[in-house]
Amino acid sequence: MLSIGIDGFRGGWVAAVIDNTDRCEFYLVSRMIHMITLLVGTPFILGDIPIGLPDTPEDRECDRIARRLLGRPRASSVFPVPCREAIYSESYHEACEANLRVLGKSISLQSWLICGKIREVDELLASHPTLRGRIRESHPELCFRAFAGGKSMERPKRTPVGFLERLRTLSGVYPHAEDALRNTTLRGAGLDDLLDALALAAAAGQRLVSVPDLPRTDGRRLPMEIMVPETISSSGG
Repeated sequence: MLSIGIDGFRGGWVAAVIDNTDRCEFYLVSRMIHMITLLVGTPFILGDIPIGLPDTPEDRECDRIARRLLGRPRASSVFPVPCREAIYSESYHEACEANLRVLGKSISLQSWLICGKIREVDELLASHPTLRGRIRESHPELCFRAFAGGKSMERPKRTPVGFLERLRTLSGVYPHAEDALRNTTLRGAGLDDLLDALALAAAAGQRLVSVPDLPRTDGRRLPMEIMVPETISSSGG
């Protein structure tokens, strides 16, 4: 059975695919819909992208738990998730107004910059209902925390020390991580994007639980949850 993790980057999406022989291949695609073919042979994909979108001023419970688990300063990697009206807006100003109207707060420019990716997944799940439950939301930093036995990473991932910290942590779960990154010939995505995708793929091969245990669903009945390796579930509630 394949284990697949996906992460968005400026040019599209990067997928890490670990096959039955524990070998990893990376793929770059411009649109999420091109990932559908990768679902053949695997029950689901773990992606670093919000799926269930908030429709009340209260933050998603999964995000509150994630920030508490990660602690400072890694909690800042869990961005506030915009409402559905915001992600379908045509401009940052329009998105801010929509989010203010629905959630009672504006959105950051950082959140706006990932709205296109969130919309892409939302459109895919709306047009292909059979993919619901097969593309699941996760978060790389929670996966690294789980791989480290419940300890959050100390350094930012885009620093050399932070990258090596995550690579060593991932190698304890997936020993071929360094070779997979060294041998890839892909160009376009950053090494940190490849590492995040690989961490999600490694997590997809483990026993996963939902954070929270009983997630709310949004207006389209998509769960507001983050799937994580079981090792961190007990501290999250």
